[in-house]
Amino acid sequence: MDILDRIEINAVGDPGWEAQTFPTGYEELLLELERCADEGSLVAVKAAIDALREIGIDELGLKYLGYAFYLAVQQSYVDIHVANYLLSEGAEISSYDGKTTAENKDKAMLELLVLYGWDMNQRVSWSVPPALAFAVENIDLCRWFLSHGADPNAGCGLDITPLSAAVRYGPLEVIELLFNHGGTIECVQLLHLRCGDTSVTGWTSSDTSSARALRSTC
Repeated sequence: MDILDRIEINAVGDPGWEAQTFPTGYEELLLELERCADEGSLVAVKAAIDALREIGIDELGLKYLGYAFYLAVQQSYVDIHVANYLLSEGAEISSYDGKTTAENKDKAMLELLVLYGWDMNQRVSWSVPPALAFAVENIDLCRWFLSHGADPNAGCGLDITPLSAAVRYGPLEVIELLFNHGGTIECVQLLHLRCGDTSVTGWTSSDTSSARALRSTC
């Protein structure tokens, strides 16, 4: 007798769960919405959402506007009002939206994300630290993050933090700024990062002058 024959399996669906179904034409309209968001056309985006509502899309369905919002984030230099409108209609903010906005150095969009409840200390993914880590080459942007509650020590599953990213990629003034706002990390690890000891991180660097300056802060 096979071992599986001795195991009683009685798999049943959760009676309280129902698959989400959408009306005919939903996917086509959603693709149209994404195209309009990518083009940065507020008028066209509003028309696309109105069309979604006309076929019966409710508030739950509008939560699937996330990719359209991501496209609007990327095109925020065209019209930030598109992103604002999508958020007002229920689009949810993902951690990747914050990362993209930090990389774009777009303070207006960052302000909008904060207005709609974005948690800037949430890691982007298991192996990717929060958005501040992607601003460490720009001290003005770092100041913005810190003034809005960013944590230099917020990490990811690999223990990469905005501070350790600054040590690897940022100027000394940014490193000092993060230390002054509560950044903490073992100085030995900091020096390994700055000097390019791959036994710690796998990163490489020849910036020994910054390492000497960093050593004086430890």
